[in-house]
Amino acid sequence: IETHSPEFCSCCGKSLQNGIIQGIEKRQVYDLPPPPSIEITEHQSITIICRHCGVKTSGFFPQDVTQPVQYGPRIKAYLSYLVHYQFIPYERATEACFDLFGVSLSPGTILNLTHTLSEKLKSFQDLVQDTLKYEPVIHNDETGVRVEGKLHWLHVTCTPLLTHYSIQTKRGAEGMKKIGILPDFKGVSVHDFWNPYLSYPCSHSFCCAHIIRELNRVVEETSQEWPINLIELLLQAKELKETYHEDGVPIPPIILNCLKNDYDELIKKGFDQNPPPIIQSGKRGRKKKTFARNLLERLDIWKEGVLHFTDEPLVPFDNNLAERDIRMIKVKMKISGGFRNYSTAVAVALIRSYISTIRKNGENVIESISSAYDNNPWVPSKNYLVV
Repeated sequence: IETHSPEFCSCCGKSLQNGIIQGIEKRQVYDLPPPPSIEITEHQSITIICRHCGVKTSGFFPQDVTQPVQYGPRIKAYLSYLVHYQFIPYERATEACFDLFGVSLSPGTILNLTHTLSEKLKSFQDLVQDTLKYEPVIHNDETGVRVEGKLHWLHVTCTPLLTHYSIQTKRGAEGMKKIGILPDFKGVSVHDFWNPYLSYPCSHSFCCAHIIRELNRVVEETSQEWPINLIELLLQAKELKETYHEDGVPIPPIILNCLKNDYDELIKKGFDQNPPPIIQSGKRGRKKKTFARNLLERLDIWKEGVLHFTDEPLVPFDNNLAERDIRMIKVKMKISGGFRNYSTAVAVALIRSYISTIRKNGENVIESISSAYDNNPWVPSKNYLVV
């Protein structure tokens, strides 16, 4: 607290040393203290010779002190935060470290820290992966990433409180089998209409935001009215879900039946306006269907999955949760362009899984990364675990 008291009267010029204080006006300035300097702790192992038998006995270094000179968990956490959460390139992160803390290090050091941190997060990864298998609802999505100059695939499986990323060389069922979540999953998987997801025996719920985008394409290509009405129906169903499910009650069966009957009628109108292609006699091969016809057939066959969100309160209207988690990796790709080797890509995916999960749970990123470097990574509470 800095006080600013006048010394002389502004009117008569007399001293105000014994004047009467009438009031105090306060103004606060928020600022940072001077940049912290590196604190060096030297550990010394003392060797003592026994006076009785002459045997030398040395003191033990702390378990995490393994090198003559090394960085502590907090500075490593700050560097990992800059690179893997704020997506600052390695070179610029080293410059920031020198400007902020007066420590000069190389980009190679940060790369080594990336692999070190990922190794310390293996227990977190295994726990999240096992927990997701027993969640009632999960979200799935995938996107392409460049690794060693080749196209690889980043798969995400997530809930509002958990995130699991995995880099795979394959996009389809082969990659999902290696991840090991969907093959054992028995709940509801929220995703788009991509076929490999449909090959698993769990229940399926489709992203209606994606469906609405496809219906808008049909409107633009055909000017037909049924897709407009179907969009309105889906949005009306979304409002009903928000009204009833947020209050903890199911949508009344009579309303659900009317909703599903209207859905069937609109699909029938769509089929009437988009008949199957006519196969001319004498010509071999299948006739290509229009985009509208293909969409209608999917909406008809998978009606239960399209309207699944109206039946269960935990099932959302869209797959925006997975798309938001995917978006962060796409930001990383825009900055770096890709990964130079596969092992680094896997390490970054695991670190991002950790950061995304602790953010969803309201934990401090830097403190949680520091704990991981101390071999005590944050893990989901026991409330997640299925007994």
